[in-house]
Amino acid sequence: MSEPASLSVVSPCVGICELDQETNMCIGCWRSLEEVAEWASASLDRRRDIVIQARNRREAAKRQKQE
Repeated sequence: MSEPASLSVVSPCVGICELDQETNMCIGCWRSLEEVAEWASASLDRRRDIVIQARNRREAAKRQKQE
C-alpha cells in the first residue's frame, strides 16, 4: 500500500546524475549508487535517513572545500 502524499519524502534528486569517481557519490544529490537504486522501494524512515546522510555529505564537502 502506498503512503499518503502528506507523509512522503521528496527525492533529493536535482537532475544532475553523475557519480564522482573518488567518492562514488552522485554529484547532484550526494547519494550513493546503492541509495539511488534503493529509493523506489525504501520505507519512509529509510528515505529520511538517506536524505539526512546525503545532506550531511554535501555539507561536509562544502566545509572541506573552504579549508
